Amino acid sequence: MCRFYILMGEKKENIKVKRELLESLIKSSKYDPYSVELFGEDEPSHKDGWGRLIIVIGEGNAKIALYKSTKPIYEEGITVDELGEGDMEIEVTHARAASIGMPVNLFSVHPAEAVSKNGYKIYVFHNGSVDKDKLITYLGMNDKNKYVSLYPDTYFLAQYIANKIEEDFDSNIIKDMIRFTKTALNVGILMFKEDEIQILIGSFYKLINKAQQRKNYYKMYFGKINEKLSMYASSTLIDFYKPNIQVEWNEVPNGKFEVYSINYKHEPKLKLKTSYSLQNAE
Repeated sequence: MCRFYILMGEKKENIKVKRELLESLIKSSKYDPYSVELFGEDEPSHKDGWGRLIIVIGEGNAKIALYKSTKPIYEEGITVDELGEGDMEIEVTHARAASIGMPVNLFSVHPAEAVSKNGYKIYVFHNGSVDKDKLITYLGMNDKNKYVSLYPDTYFLAQYIANKIEEDFDSNIIKDMIRFTKTALNVGILMFKEDEIQILIGSFYKLINKAQQRKNYYKMYFGKINEKLSMYASSTLIDFYKPNIQVEWNEVPNGKFEVYSINYKHEPKLKLKTSYSLQNAE
């Protein structure tokens, strides 16, 4: 399982809050009370590597930096990084705790990457677990192949999305992903097109046992500042480590997904394209 945050909006606004969220993520990764409540004292941390994707967008251009490490994020001594000037910025930082039976290696650190049928680059950040065996079967892969053993469930989810997606994220893609969900599908998925970046963000989790503890662990929060900055964060960051940000945090309803876009060929602005509420998705 994992903890992560997502920032999207005007770069000058991002700078003001990202340090606070990063510090909360590091603390959450070292000791997560919600993880202990749900999984027990043997699972207090998110220690199985960390990854970060930063995108800075100006009119007519985009810059990208991708980081991956197998070390725990709380042992790295990481800092807030900048990619130079730009109008808009997207950042996703993710700390991983591997699900039972999943590999722990550089290949398994998020984001998982894929390329769609139309040549669009896709990055997937995920908290929860999906059915790797079913995904492998759908993709026509041999589960005895060494390639299959190197990668976790999220990687094959990324390949599935790449296989299914046409031009845009839509409700069919979300419903398809939910069919493979074992525990939760809390995701941040970025797709790079010729002149646009689309971002799908959402939360879906199954209350299969220990319902309250499971909800506490998997719920996500959303915060917005003056139409200029949107933020999403895993529950532990907000409930226990309380980043010093002047914003009202609202719980994302279970089954809600939103699609944002930024066009980088023209004046870049963050736009909410569509919202989906799949209350009956389970």
